Amino acid sequence: GLPRMLVISEGKRDLSCVDLDAGEVLWRYSSRRAGAFRLRRAGRLVIVSSAEQALTAIDAVSGEVVWRHCDKLRFAHAASVTDDALFAIAGDGAFVGLGGTRLCQLNPWSGAHKWSVEFREGARPIGPPLVARNSVVVALLGRHGTQVVAFDRKTGEKLFERDGCAGMAAPLLLDDAVTLNGESGEFVSIDAETGELRYQHVFATGVEGDRPRRLE
Repeated sequence: GLPRMLVISEGKRDLSCVDLDAGEVLWRYSSRRAGAFRLRRAGRLVIVSSAEQALTAIDAVSGEVVWRHCDKLRFAHAASVTDDALFAIAGDGAFVGLGGTRLCQLNPWSGAHKWSVEFREGARPIGPPLVARNSVVVALLGRHGTQVVAFDRKTGEKLFERDGCAGMAAPLLLDDAVTLNGESGEFVSIDAETGELRYQHVFATGVEGDRPRRLE
């Protein structure tokens, strides 16, 4: 197994890996661009998103870069990793004319590109992809609120796209359902495979209401 390690950021461009037993720095990594680091573990690899136009996989023990997937758009969100696939979002909807914001599937061990699908122009992803049993779901913020769009995990074929709730929302995957906790007071559950609305609850407003103070 891997030794007990902790990967922490030092400033806006550097990562350090610390051996928790020996108290020594095992390796350091410097990104080409300053930005907030978002990390995901895939076996002995650390998948790094740091607002660069690249997704980087680092060997957690040696600190060596195993692979790097480059794009015209930045990877501003953390990747999502399963046993056999990695899903990442390139772009955040802020830039147009660069091919659009898109969802990519990669091999987590080699970085090989499998497929990618583009969202409509101006789509702003909310958080990392949500990976269900047979689908991968992305929450998008549009003019009229939060929407969800789902794709087949293996092929990238679109399964459904539907409205979720008004305003900004925090998405979460619970088993095979996507839940949205919206700033409008709506709490919505949507089937991650079919897009069917399972339930929708509207919290009361005001001092005596039960609307959550935070969305997460």
